[in-house]
Amino acid sequence: MSPSKEDVSVARILVIDHDPHILRQVGHILRQQHYELLTATSGQAGMSLFVEERPNLVLLDLELADVSGLEVLSQMKERRRYIPVIVMATGSEMAAVSSLRRGADDYLSKPLLPQELVERIAHNLERGQQARSQVELTEQLQRQVAVLLSVREVARESSSTTDLYQLLHHVLDQTLQNLELDAGLILVSENGDLVPLAHRGLPPNIASTLTRRRLKWHDPALRAVQEPGPAFRTQAKEQRGGPLSLSVGYPFTAVVPLWAQGRRRGLLEVAGRKERSQVEEDLQVLTTVGQQVAVALANTRLQETAALRVRELALLNEACLALTSDLDLERILTTIMLRTSDVIGVETGSLLLVDEVSGELTFRISLGGDADNVLSRRVPPGKGISGWVFQQGQSLLVPDVTQDPRYYPEVDYFTGFQTHSILCVPLRVRGVCFGVIELVNKVNGEFSVGDLRLLESVAALMATAIEQSRLHEWTTSFIMVDPVTRLPNYQLFQEAFDREESRARRYTRAFSLLIMGVDRRVQVPDTLWRDLAGALKKALRQADLLCRHRDGRFIAILPETGLAGARQLVGRLIEKVRQAGLQDPRGASLADSIRCGLSAYPDSAEDPKDLLSQAEDSLAQAWQEGEGCDEDSQDTKPSITT
Repeated sequence: MSPSKEDVSVARILVIDHDPHILRQVGHILRQQHYELLTATSGQAGMSLFVEERPNLVLLDLELADVSGLEVLSQMKERRRYIPVIVMATGSEMAAVSSLRRGADDYLSKPLLPQELVERIAHNLERGQQARSQVELTEQLQRQVAVLLSVREVARESSSTTDLYQLLHHVLDQTLQNLELDAGLILVSENGDLVPLAHRGLPPNIASTLTRRRLKWHDPALRAVQEPGPAFRTQAKEQRGGPLSLSVGYPFTAVVPLWAQGRRRGLLEVAGRKERSQVEEDLQVLTTVGQQVAVALANTRLQETAALRVRELALLNEACLALTSDLDLERILTTIMLRTSDVIGVETGSLLLVDEVSGELTFRISLGGDADNVLSRRVPPGKGISGWVFQQGQSLLVPDVTQDPRYYPEVDYFTGFQTHSILCVPLRVRGVCFGVIELVNKVNGEFSVGDLRLLESVAALMATAIEQSRLHEWTTSFIMVDPVTRLPNYQLFQEAFDREESRARRYTRAFSLLIMGVDRRVQVPDTLWRDLAGALKKALRQADLLCRHRDGRFIAILPETGLAGARQLVGRLIEKVRQAGLQDPRGASLADSIRCGLSAYPDSAEDPKDLLSQAEDSLAQAWQEGEGCDEDSQDTKPSITT
């Protein structure tokens, strides 16, 4: 069987741009990275390739000739939200914001920088694979819930009729009608006997005989139904089957063993006066009917168990619905915990997540008691039953904690509960454990294995919700971070600048703006950019904010700093870079290639809004002064312009 278009070892990238030059440029870069390339010059053609070829990633120009790029973006996200889309446009902040609001995963400004393009594609491919895995996991959970809902529906129907005779007669009538058969009989197991409880179309002599005696399971004719199995056809001469098969003499007779939950529940027999043309298909239908009847019998015998099962399935259904609701994560987790504790019937429960730095378990959700006090507490690594479950990744049912050496009484001291019994299960996603759920003290009776399995199912759903929330937070933060230097990007800078500008205007407080870059004649690799960013961060004050500016430059907001103080700070910055020993590819000190532009409010600008343009102008002047030097000279000096 040929592999599907999703099953490829080489990433397939779709590039949609109206400019043939851009397509050739991007195509050359992607082929060097061994990606499979798909191209389109219009939105309509690109959308067709997106639907038919299912690329792993899309590079989308916002300025298409035939349709809005934002409209194409919206259509793509409606069809397959998990496929990453990187939008491309000339440096417009409004375009970036609009595309991100429409669901874009990333944004690239034209002209494209090859290295940045390659890095953004690689990162978003990895994110796309994670999103695809989340979609597959969600679909798998939905399929499991659908099966559980189907079982619940069968249980509901079978337990909705309190009259067992009415239920069996209804099932028998429907079976005979649907298969166009003439006679039927249902015998129910009771204390080792087979008791006829429902029959239709039986000859009078057979019906009269059945009402006067019971059949025994050890009857030789019933050997064929002593074990679970599908429905089978019988013949009178074979001397096997129940009373209908042995006595009626019709051309077609069949027996259906009724087994459920590993126990014999009874026997279903049917007969027809006509020969059947599709015997195998009829037997398959009868087998299915027999399974339904057996479940109905089991449910009527175990009404309390069936009622509890319905509540459990309703809980899983509610948990699944909560995952797709508009509730925030905290409310989703609290709702599921409350419903779980109600269904299983416990005094209290908690959800704990690991602190990745300290390894301690922290209380995220706590039901009942002094919740504020509990949520501020931590469980040391490996301590208690919850710590053991987290470290081992295994569920525990402890009926008496006083007999378990892993019991950690300190938790009871600050929760205000006296623990007697406990259920504890790990929270895992893709084999990685990041927390636990525990339920304490069952109200009626003792915890069962069924309770443990239910809590494990709930934990799987809650783990998915937490992982999806974390993935969303991580994705959102990445959009705001420069991938090379790990500094806040220009979008975050703009938000911080707006806040500082408003504060300075309102309170007449000074602040400065510094734009810093490296001489454009010096080729700076990404590793050196990262080292330079690290050196600058160490030299800046805690209140200062360093961000990555456009075109590879750095920009810093210096609160409570006038022009003179900013000049001194720049001197310290350059000296720190020199002390760090950073060298450009020519072997010269990187500090000598640094160019700076400064502006300050109110020293050099009457309006704080003018600081950014003044700083950029001063940096442009610094570039010009630096370019006036001999390009081959090793004796360049830092240039600072205000």
